[in-house]
Amino acid sequence: MFRCGICKQLVDYGLPAIPVVVERRDKTYPSRTYVLRGTSIVDPGGVGWEIAREVAACAPCATRANAPPDPEPPVPEPEPVSDALH
Repeated sequence: MFRCGICKQLVDYGLPAIPVVVERRDKTYPSRTYVLRGTSIVDPGGVGWEIAREVAACAPCATRANAPPDPEPPVPEPEPVSDALH
């Protein structure tokens, strides 16, 4: 049994707790050089993100949280105005 970190409902025994990332932070990884089996290897480092906070969620909340955002509806094209006079 666990309490969903999103909807705060108590979830029954046997149902899985699905981890959901609720906060991320930017991370800069420094370059480093190390030796592996006599060969010098250079890791250039870089930028990325890491998990700052995650919660255990029930299946419906995890599905909603991990779903891609709804696409914006297309903007209709304006109808052309005819220059002909009646």
